[in-house]
Amino acid sequence: MKKIFSVLEEMGMQKILIEGGGEINWSCLKLGLVDELRITISPVIIGGKDAKTLMEGTGFSKISQGIKLKLKKIKKYRNDEVVLYYTILNKLCV
Repeated sequence: MKKIFSVLEEMGMQKILIEGGGEINWSCLKLGLVDELRITISPVIIGGKDAKTLMEGTGFSKISQGIKLKLKKIKKYRNDEVVLYYTILNKLCV
């Protein structure tokens, strides 16, 4: 992933939208490739014990180890809310 992002940057790309599942989301965060995170919150309950989540992967065993985010903005869009965060500490960069 880092190599792909590096090549895209060399090609002049300044912004890349990642719309992945939990594994892709986790991989990009873990590698330090994410500086902005937009989460859409919809008033719909889904799930179950096998439901996919925003972040899959290995995660962290302690909250203190987590990637810290700073809330930048909340915007209402129809019946949803879009929450914008910036990563402020990404000690996982490999």
